[in-house]
Amino acid sequence: MIHKKNTSLLLLIILCNTLLATGQHTIYTLSLTIKDITSKKALTGVNLKIGSNSFISDSQGVIRIRRSTYKSFHGVFSMAGYSDLNVQFYPQNTIEKDSIFLTRTTGELQAVTIRSYLRPNEINSIVPAMTLHAKDLNKTKGANLAQILETIPGVNILKTSNTIGKPIVDGLYGNRVLVINNGVKIEGQAWGIEHAPEVDPSNAQQISVTKGADAVRYGAEALGGVIILSPAPLSYNDSALHGELVLNGATNGRGGSSSAEIGSSFNRMPQLAWRIHGSYKRLGNYKTKEYFLENTGMDQKSIGATLGYQGSHYGGQVYFDQYQTALGIFIGSDIGSVADLYARIHSKGPFEEGTFSYKYNAPYQTVKHQLFKVNTYYNTKDGSHFEIKFNLQKDYRKEYDKRRSTRATIPITDLELSTNTLEGSWEKVFAKKWHTTVGVNLRGQSNYNDTITLSNPVIPNYSANSVGIFGIERLTLNKKIELEAGTRIDYQAFNAAGRRFIYLYYDDQGNIIPNADVPYYDGHLTLHGGYHNYGGDRTFQNLSFILGGLWRSDHNLQIRSNLGLAWRAPNAEELYSYGLHQSVHAIEYGDSTLKSEQGFKWINSITKTSSLLDFNVSLYLQYIKNYIYLNPTNKFEQTVTGTYPVFENKQTNAFLKGIDLDAKYHFGQSGELFEYELKASILRASNLTQNKYLPFIPSDRFTNCIQYNIPASEKLTEEYVQLSYLFVLRQNRYTTGSDFLAPPPSYGLFGISAGTRITLKGNRTLDINFSIDNLLNESYRDYMDRFRYYVDEIGRNIQIRAIYKF
Repeated sequence: MIHKKNTSLLLLIILCNTLLATGQHTIYTLSLTIKDITSKKALTGVNLKIGSNSFISDSQGVIRIRRSTYKSFHGVFSMAGYSDLNVQFYPQNTIEKDSIFLTRTTGELQAVTIRSYLRPNEINSIVPAMTLHAKDLNKTKGANLAQILETIPGVNILKTSNTIGKPIVDGLYGNRVLVINNGVKIEGQAWGIEHAPEVDPSNAQQISVTKGADAVRYGAEALGGVIILSPAPLSYNDSALHGELVLNGATNGRGGSSSAEIGSSFNRMPQLAWRIHGSYKRLGNYKTKEYFLENTGMDQKSIGATLGYQGSHYGGQVYFDQYQTALGIFIGSDIGSVADLYARIHSKGPFEEGTFSYKYNAPYQTVKHQLFKVNTYYNTKDGSHFEIKFNLQKDYRKEYDKRRSTRATIPITDLELSTNTLEGSWEKVFAKKWHTTVGVNLRGQSNYNDTITLSNPVIPNYSANSVGIFGIERLTLNKKIELEAGTRIDYQAFNAAGRRFIYLYYDDQGNIIPNADVPYYDGHLTLHGGYHNYGGDRTFQNLSFILGGLWRSDHNLQIRSNLGLAWRAPNAEELYSYGLHQSVHAIEYGDSTLKSEQGFKWINSITKTSSLLDFNVSLYLQYIKNYIYLNPTNKFEQTVTGTYPVFENKQTNAFLKGIDLDAKYHFGQSGELFEYELKASILRASNLTQNKYLPFIPSDRFTNCIQYNIPASEKLTEEYVQLSYLFVLRQNRYTTGSDFLAPPPSYGLFGISAGTRITLKGNRTLDINFSIDNLLNESYRDYMDRFRYYVDEIGRNIQIRAIYKF
């Protein structure tokens, strides 16, 4: 029932709008023809929502929009059986017309047509990319970022047991792969590759992976690719409350996660919109087929809020997010002697019998990431778009290990990383085909080690200040061909100032015995220690460029070619690491003489869509000069907490080549009943300097999926049942004797999943899906797991998820 007060208010609003409309003139008209991307047939009944207004395509598939301002606006195209398409419109001329193509709901990348009035949301359509949309992400709710991205061919995980995982894109990882969250580059990877990206993917509406070396657009270091997490647009001009509630439960770890998101605009100022989100995750000890992994529990929570304004010519957003987690480290990796370590590495599992518990003790680590972002833009009448972005990031990391008496509660590592970034850019489209972008980026970063740890810091205090200037030009020749070229110049000043207490062992003749030889020395040794200062000033500068092209045929075929040069300065861990890295239970040594990496990457992709067959295949070649890698020394060192394998940071010239494939065949009832999908990733990597293989490179992977799509009913839609099989080959491109343990055997894992969407009253939906990973509960080890020396991967895991949207 509508109250009289609300009715009066509604009539008043309608009357005011009517009076205002009589005094306004239509100065902008946009005519859009909506078509199926495969058949090119016009689509009738497509809904376009712009704020609180809705438009429906007519029998010719046409939507006409008339506005009294050149102000930019956002629209969402939706239709049953098709993926939603989000578009930001930037009017340029009085009358404009074009075609919009929608893709059937297949999980493939939604193509976005670039026009003079369209600006894609952070994703470069010329660079080969794959995108996971809301439908795909619903099937992985509760997983971390690396686990979600593993469903994309060419993306793997470098992990430490099941608690810490970081994505690998075409063989590269760490800060060679940038993570962009809500338009901000996440800086926590500056600490090194042992730490997972500090980001909660639960509030992302889509996640895209671009595989080109696109350092011009996103900054230095993007040798491997860029991962872009994009939240849903704010609900401008829509005062109704919208939101999402997600619940997830998992049997392995006996826990789960939950997340919630709500947002709206203000009644009295509809140009002002807001959104808040939060999540919580808790899991206990994981279990392999045979045993529990002691001390592998974790808990994670995040909260964030966004406030945005969208005016006639200007607008902006304020965003804050806090992410924090506590992770237990498998306790069986703390080993007393070299003999015990050898025995543990060559055993089939831990010596101690683990039990289930939600509690975790030392060794464990806590992480907190805070992000504050402000951005503002201004659109001029002549079509220029000016934007300024500022963000402040604070990262805190504490690592706890087994310590004696009063030091048991003191962390052995206590890091604080502060990063300030300021970026300004200008964009304009000339003659409806030249899209020009120019910008400057300033960054100031500092790392501080708290001396309360009473132990040697793994990395020193340091500051890293940089400036980058870039320019990109895109030419849209016609609806078939797009070209792009860009260049960027970066300069970085790096200053490190560290102080460590070094113990040296001496024999009876006064000779220094290297730490690596101490466990094997039979004679008498004397231990002496003293402080040692280290660090200094380094400067790095380089040029990046990108060249690319996109060709679209009349037969739903797209060909992309992209050549990029990117560079990366060595980080503090690679330069100055010295001692135990608690998160991986290994001793690592840096090299202060390391040079910058330079990577040339050429990637070509072919995408084909049709009613029966969709496929995307990418072929890439990459040469990296001065490639930095962590090399197993095949030696061990003993500390007061145990004995650990030793790794050293080395540098070489490297060459990587590979192919990624994602092909999907539709059959039964014109391709709507069954789907068969094949995903493949094949990679070869060589150490050119030493003419041998590179360590820690993913082996070949193949995934087969068969899915049955249950015909929709009035209230139940998007019902499916899927059976999958993942086969991972043994990494045979391995130099014998170069690691502590040879790569594990090949393995295969079955999985099953199913789901449905229930349509409720009031435009609300409830998605329910479940999955079983490692269906047959296999015992196996993965070459890309740093803990493969000690334990198996986790066993069967059953998960159920419920996503309620309103």
